[in-house]
Amino acid sequence: MGRWRWWLVTIAAGLLLAASSKALDGEALYKEKCAKCHGETGKGDTPTGKSMKVPSMVGDPKVQDASPEELIKSVRVNKKHKEPVKKMSDEELQAVVPVIKRLAGGS
Repeated sequence: MGRWRWWLVTIAAGLLLAASSKALDGEALYKEKCAKCHGETGKGDTPTGKSMKVPSMVGDPKVQDASPEELIKSVRVNKKHKEPVKKMSDEELQAVVPVIKRLAGGS
């Protein structure tokens, strides 16, 4: 009986880790929540991005030089952001920051 219990605990732990890593996959979150307006390359060149006049983040020194905290604050206060973005948790935004930095050309 002890082996089965250990086996179940191991499987449950693996499922929890898989679920949490999926929830915090910055690339997937960016594609799901951000790319509709900002585009997959960060240029804001999607139909929605163009209609909302979303500026390109590519090569933008304000994005490149911003700290993760500054980027998260900027996302939170931007009135153009819609419900999917406004409902993102701090953890989700933290997962997206490296994607934003990469697209902007920052570190």
